[in-house]
Amino acid sequence: MTGYPIWRGLFVDQCYDIGHIENIHLWPFGLSYQPDDPYCKWININGVAFEFARSDWHYVSNTFCFGYDRGYYFSDCGHGGTNGNFLGIGADSCRRAVLVDQSQKQGLIITNGEFVGRWTSEDSVCLEIGEENDGAVMLTNCSFWRPVKICVSSRQKTGRLSLNSCEFVNWDEVHSSRTSEGRPRSKFLADERRSTVALLNKAELFSRLIPKQSM
Repeated sequence: MTGYPIWRGLFVDQCYDIGHIENIHLWPFGLSYQPDDPYCKWININGVAFEFARSDWHYVSNTFCFGYDRGYYFSDCGHGGTNGNFLGIGADSCRRAVLVDQSQKQGLIITNGEFVGRWTSEDSVCLEIGEENDGAVMLTNCSFWRPVKICVSSRQKTGRLSLNSCEFVNWDEVHSSRTSEGRPRSKFLADERRSTVALLNKAELFSRLIPKQSM
């Protein structure tokens, strides 16, 4: 399936058996995309490409979206959150490429994902986890790149975040967020609650101002 939904592309809730979603490409077909064009901008600050509320053992593969406020949004609409396997997913030019407000205890398994902030923005976050999330968020072989203010932001009170063999590129290049000495105010990882168990294994950080780092 291809298309450019304005407000919300795909919404899943109360899926109590194993759901399967694959081969979806949401992109501004037929348009000359400009971040500040009123039509494109409205979608880019209001639209949701994929929203998952209550879903058990969901399998999602080969999906992509471009130019949304939230690329992959994990919510709770009154019936609980999602657990599932997300393989080969991508979100480009999104203010929140992945936003997790709630997930089941079994968690979200995200593999081979590519996540990019909204073009021209200075407030984008590739992965944001809200304070009410209870489940594990596990990412493997994923790549994150500019423009982003924070690559990964976690405000959850409980739960676990793991990043394994992930790549973080140009995460410091939000230009107006630099100090007078030229050092970036942008962050790679922000754990505001300091209560999340965050596991980083074989993560590589590339930036223009800071030498390559491996973790």
